Amino acid sequence: MIRAMRRPVGFAIAVVFASLLAVPALAAAGKDRLVGDCTHSQIKPKQIVLACADANAVVLHVKWSSFGAAKAAGTGTYSVNDCKPNCAAGTFKDYPVKLTASDAKHCDDGDVNDYVSLLLTFVGTPPSAIRSPLKVALYCPIG
Repeated sequence: MIRAMRRPVGFAIAVVFASLLAVPALAAAGKDRLVGDCTHSQIKPKQIVLACADANAVVLHVKWSSFGAAKAAGTGTYSVNDCKPNCAAGTFKDYPVKLTASDAKHCDDGDVNDYVSLLLTFVGTPPSAIRSPLKVALYCPIG
């Protein structure tokens, strides 16, 4: 009788031990890596503000093909104010881009990571005075 009881108890201990090892792996896999947009993080944002002070540079209409791994990839429209004759009276010009977000780091906004590097590769001619690809530093959310 004792020998018959050992096997189920040993099996149950093995199952509990295996599940304890799997819990941290599942928790880590469930963390979404996020893109900061000045004031808060978002999962797969459709818009990324690049110039937080005045929003004169943004990426609009973002469509992500991958998100949440070491790198995220997508496409969008880089929209930048030409500031002619000044930024208040300027015109926004749009340029199609491919996006690669990377370098996720932990910010103080919970149990998540934020991508802090964004690479914009222009599809076609980039704005004057900008080289393609353009590397943009994203910061942890403000506030």
